[in-house]
Amino acid sequence: MTSEQVHRVSIFGQSYLLRTEENPEYVRNVAHYVDGKFYEVAERESSLPANKVAILSALNIADELFKLREEKERTEELVSNKIEELLELIAKKVGE
Repeated sequence: MTSEQVHRVSIFGQSYLLRTEENPEYVRNVAHYVDGKFYEVAERESSLPANKVAILSALNIADELFKLREEKERTEELVSNKIEELLELIAKKVGE
């Protein structure tokens, strides 16, 4: 049995009902973020119709996601390399 709830959010002046198991605050935060991205695009490109604002907003959000994933991978690689260096140093000290 799921604990799905329905949440009403507003994005770019349109109301949406979202069915999700996420907590209400999380849903509001996500919707607020997306709404903000729509208005950022609309501010820069005031003559665009809503569907094009939506597409450009989605591309901007996807760009952020991809960059964050790349940054996470670089960070994980750096941490992994440091762990290997530390393990090598410990192995040398134990072997002395």
